[in-house]
Amino acid sequence: MISLGDPELLKQSEGYAGNGSIPGYIQLAIVPDEKNLAKLNACAAHEFHHNVLFYNAKWNFMNVSVGQYLAVEGLAESFAESMFGKEFIGPWVTNVDNREA
Repeated sequence: MISLGDPELLKQSEGYAGNGSIPGYIQLAIVPDEKNLAKLNACAAHEFHHNVLFYNAKWNFMNVSVGQYLAVEGLAESFAESMFGKEFIGPWVTNVDNREA
């Protein structure tokens, strides 16, 4: 499902975000502009990776460590990058500087 996003709510993620944690469903929200529309496929691939992983792995969302969560996000973003290229990496990766890492 793709829905129009609220510009204020999606400001931190530069106007788009997704959820693929429920196997069989992907939700994307976007504030459509030229930059975001170009990244929509990579965002969908990222969420698709979550879909496949959470279908195949035994995962209890109530017992997830920060390290596990970061690993899952990194795997999904690496998958999207391998399909669409580094220029389509999401701001949740590119906006982290070395001081925050």
